[in-house]
Amino acid sequence: MADGTWGLSTGLIYNPGTYAKTEEIVALAKVAAKHGGMYASHIRNESAGLLDAIEEAVRVGKESGCRVHISHIKASGKAVWGKSADAVSLIAGYRKNGLELTADQYPYVASSTNLRATLFPARWREGEDKDFVARLDDPDVLAATGGTSTSLPSRKARPLGNRKQSPAPRRTGSSTPSTTSQQPPETTA
Repeated sequence: MADGTWGLSTGLIYNPGTYAKTEEIVALAKVAAKHGGMYASHIRNESAGLLDAIEEAVRVGKESGCRVHISHIKASGKAVWGKSADAVSLIAGYRKNGLELTADQYPYVASSTNLRATLFPARWREGEDKDFVARLDDPDVLAATGGTSTSLPSRKARPLGNRKQSPAPRRTGSSTPSTTSQQPPETTA
């Protein structure tokens, strides 16, 4: 941190960060706090566990002494539509009580988190792509997780591991948004 690092950042929705225990994060954040650092987090859950995930970030801040920033806050998924107001109220309440807590939200309706991180349990995401594909094809793994091969989308037409990737929408120029992102163009001063 003496060389310019701002603090500690976590990505708790992604492997391997999803396995981090709150106590472990607090211990690391205490080191950052000793140097005036902050704790920034892509919180553990942005759907049904959204408010609990915010509480976890708050706990890290309170127990470590770090300022807290929640990255890209959102209520993700139809089941939590309308929870954004609850999340904002929760943050506002902690701020009113003196906790240095901030959050950011990107200004477009799309999300860039990969589907694997939001649709599949962490244990399925371990390893490389070939490992993930093998799990999708293993009836024992599916049965152990309560799924069946019929509960997953059909992969007969284009096997997941061998399909050609469609190119991502490309931006032209330095600030032209893609037609799907609905992101406002950047302005220069």
